[in-house]
Amino acid sequence: MIVILTSSEDVTADYLCSKVSGAECVRLNTDRLLGHATFEFDESGFRLGINSIEILPEQVSGLLYRRPSPLVSIERLNTEFEFSLNEWHELFEGWLAMIPKQRWISHPGNILRANHKVEQLFRAKAMGFKVPETIATSSFDRVLSFCKKSKSGIIAKPLYSGYLQRENPSEDTVIYTTALTEDDLRQYEMSLRSCPTLFQERIDKHYDVRVTVVDNEIFAVRMEAMDEGHQRLDIRRDNFAGVHHTPIECPDHIRSTINTFVRSYGIRFGALDFVIDHWDQWYFLELNPNGQWAWMDQLGVSDISSALLNSLKNDRN
Repeated sequence: MIVILTSSEDVTADYLCSKVSGAECVRLNTDRLLGHATFEFDESGFRLGINSIEILPEQVSGLLYRRPSPLVSIERLNTEFEFSLNEWHELFEGWLAMIPKQRWISHPGNILRANHKVEQLFRAKAMGFKVPETIATSSFDRVLSFCKKSKSGIIAKPLYSGYLQRENPSEDTVIYTTALTEDDLRQYEMSLRSCPTLFQERIDKHYDVRVTVVDNEIFAVRMEAMDEGHQRLDIRRDNFAGVHHTPIECPDHIRSTINTFVRSYGIRFGALDFVIDHWDQWYFLELNPNGQWAWMDQLGVSDISSALLNSLKNDRN
């Protein structure tokens, strides 16, 4: 039995579930679990009931940790409800804890450890990847000096998340990678001092590559989009509008280092971003240990869903 742990708004989980029969897969939407799931523990085992199905932890061949949200309820939050909610959390997390870590893709503890951009850059460089020259700081003087020394210019991007969720969803903001000049820095000096930011030398890139790892399988997709005669600075802009996708093979030394890098975190899935310059040098940008991938399958340039389902079906003792 495959279990997908996510939320009701996860469209990637929608896509993956469409590839497998209901008898083989159970989707647990944590934001709708209360009132829909039952738990029972006794000497015969620890059972979770959902949609008329009972599941024991030992029956789970693989658990995909996608995008779960906190347990919620429509009831008014008060002291008694908080107590009840904590009891639900304890029972649910106890059931999850009985699923061996090696059956998770990937275990949340390992995802958390792999999810820090600055640490990723240190580790990537130590393992042999080229990385852009980088600083992370809230010091205006430090970033101004960094900008002056860079011959190719610099870019800025968020350290944690590039998404600002506002009270009105229509006003949500996506923060893209942005090129900065010395004049820009001076204009936004106060903002720079109030929030630490990741700054990197700007690579004169030829194209972008998204590499997706599922256990021993690697899917690499070349992405190209031109803006004013140059490769688009942030390939994600406008939801990948106008981006040409092509499946490619990674060079052997890059492939080997990718495998070593991902495994060093104990994760079984990873989405890695690279930029390739005009001299075919690969520069590592970041790893998303729980990144998006379905759009590439839907374009027909990868088959990540099959790789995930095959890995989840294989019972790892």
